Amino acid sequence: MKECACCGRENPDDATRCRECGTSEFRLSPLSTPKSGGMNRRSNLFFRLAVASCVGIVVAALAIAVAWQNAREAPMMRRAQWWTQRNLRGIEQAITRYQQESNALPCSLSQLMGMESDIHFENNGEILDGWKRPFVCSTDGTNFLVTSYGRDGKPGGKGLDCDLTNRNRSPKESLPTFLQFVCDLPSGGMIGTCFVCGAIAFFLSLYAVKTPDLTPHGLAALGFKLGATIIGAVIVAVIISALHIPSGH
Repeated sequence: MKECACCGRENPDDATRCRECGTSEFRLSPLSTPKSGGMNRRSNLFFRLAVASCVGIVVAALAIAVAWQNAREAPMMRRAQWWTQRNLRGIEQAITRYQQESNALPCSLSQLMGMESDIHFENNGEILDGWKRPFVCSTDGTNFLVTSYGRDGKPGGKGLDCDLTNRNRSPKESLPTFLQFVCDLPSGGMIGTCFVCGAIAFFLSLYAVKTPDLTPHGLAALGFKLGATIIGAVIVAVIISALHIPSGH
C-alpha cells in the first residue's frame, strides 16, 4: 500500500492517482515501512557478518603464516634438531683436529674422544643426535661423513625429517614446514594469539562496516577501513606471538 502525500488516503501499490483527492503524489504507507526496514536490517546484518568473518579469517591466517616464518629458526622451537646441528658442528671440529694431528681420517666417532670440541658424549661414550639415535658414519677415503636422518630416522624428508650432516648442518629444506609448525612444534601460544587477534579483527570490522554503500567512494572507504584493520591486527598478532618464541609456550 502507498499513502497519498496530500490527504493521507491509502491506495493500492499500482494506483496512479489517489482515490480520495486525485493527486498523483504518493509516499510509502507507515504500515509497510517496518517490514521493509526489517528486511533491510537483516540484509545489512548479514552483509556485516560476512565481511567481518572474512576479515577475521584473513587476519588469523596471515598472522599464523608470519609467525611461522619468524619462529621456525628459533632453537627453542626445534630443540632436537638444534641439538643435532650443535653436535654435528662439534664433530666437524673434532674431525679437523684429528686430521691435523694424525694426518688421516678417523674410522669411527669413538676416535674423536679427547679432541677439543663441542661434542656431547653420552655416559657410554656414544654420540647421539637430538632424537637419541646414533649418527650414521661413512667414508670414501677423502671425507668422513656423519649423518642424522632427522626426526623420522629415514633418508630424505623435509623440515624436522630432513637429513643433516657434518658437511651441511643446516640445509634450507631443514627449516620446519608450516604443517610441522602447527602440529609438532610448541607453537600453541602463538597460534592462539593469532586466533585471538582474528577475533578482535572480526569485531572491529563488524563495528566499522555500517550500511553497505556500493558507490565507488563508499567501496573505497570500506576497503580502506578493512585494510587498516587487517594490517593493524596482523602487526599486533606478530608482535604478541613473537613474545612466545624464547620460552616455546
